[in-house]
Amino acid sequence: MDALTALFWLWGGTAGAVAIGAIYWIRSDSSASGFTRLLSSSYSPATAIILVTAVLLPTAAWQQFGRSAFLLAQVLPLSLLVYSLLSYPGNRRLHFALIPLALVCGVWQFGVGSMVIFGK
Repeated sequence: MDALTALFWLWGGTAGAVAIGAIYWIRSDSSASGFTRLLSSSYSPATAIILVTAVLLPTAAWQQFGRSAFLLAQVLPLSLLVYSLLSYPGNRRLHFALIPLALVCGVWQFGVGSMVIFGK
């Protein structure tokens, strides 16, 4: 596998997740509080943060934290997704377009992160 393909498989889902968060932020109602806008647009970038952490921490560190820490960290993006569905300050039809894409990015990043951490 060449370097460009490897970069795509490793970071493609992360780039997509960050883009989805940016679209949510831009399309949200600017009169809403910044905190509400941030939380309701951060469920997809949260998966990117988890993947970056999985890649940057050495495998030995994951053995110290326990591999279940990676699995437990997946609760954060799901919680933020529920928050976004309930309190997004903007056109809620945007969810129909972006949530399927965010789920694809999330599954992609979970797969890559699992392979990095679990060594498979």
